Amino acid sequence: MQVNLNCNQSKPQFGMAFRRPSSANMNAFTETVIGNAGEYKAQILRKGLRQFDAEQAKLNRYDVRFNALENSLEVIENATEKVVDRYIHFKHQTGLDFFGDMRYPGRKLLARIFNPKKLLPKEFYLAGEKAKQLETQAIKQENLTKNLF
Repeated sequence: MQVNLNCNQSKPQFGMAFRRPSSANMNAFTETVIGNAGEYKAQILRKGLRQFDAEQAKLNRYDVRFNALENSLEVIENATEKVVDRYIHFKHQTGLDFFGDMRYPGRKLLARIFNPKKLLPKEFYLAGEKAKQLETQAIKQENLTKNLF
């Protein structure tokens, strides 16, 4: 975790990237993650959630949070607390379904071993990738501005 102190903001920003739901919303969050499980065991989904959390923890400018009211994941800009993008819950779809009908033998086994994050619901994959993309764009823009002056 990293603390970002910015003089333009009244409170410090913690670079956690995935904001944990409150205890009141934890049941909805658990149902969203485990409700899709189907053939996947909870242990593998916990590994995937840890991987997702670790990847998002590297981001400082954008966070991902669970919205229990709309059953969605939101990508938030830290500086303004503005929701940049929202991904609704995809029933019975995982990150493996992101590539559509492209199927190959052993993809589930490989995901379990190397990338358990893809076994989480599809909106986790989409929101995480969007946050990483926005972070990369923001860093490029900052570097470009820094190099101009």
